[in-house]
Amino acid sequence: MSIFGFLIAEKKYDPYTDPDSFGNIAIEKSYITRDELLSALDKQEERLPLGEILISMGKLTAWQRDEILIEQEKRKAKSPNELSMLELKKQRQVIHHIRRQMDDLSNASKEFIEAVNGVEVEDKVGS
Repeated sequence: MSIFGFLIAEKKYDPYTDPDSFGNIAIEKSYITRDELLSALDKQEERLPLGEILISMGKLTAWQRDEILIEQEKRKAKSPNELSMLELKKQRQVIHHIRRQMDDLSNASKEFIEAVNGVEVEDKVGS
């Protein structure tokens, strides 16, 4: 309440206009369109995070989701130390995604060789 006796409405979070919201960062990075954001927000009644909804809609990759989440954290960071920690987190994210892609490629190669030769291939990675 103000000194004049009027109720002042609290500023409420608005994912449509907040420049640091997940959806607006995704639009800023050209990962999704405004229409795709609105469609995902309509589906958010399922109580899933917006990033997960966009992934399930095929509009975003896990990599893009993680990049947006780190960008959100960077925008909220208040010190150089926090920014350094976020850079380390991003580097770990890159390593994690590269490892996942290598595993996927290794499995796909193994399946291809087995299909062509009709013989099971022994997994030598990590042995």
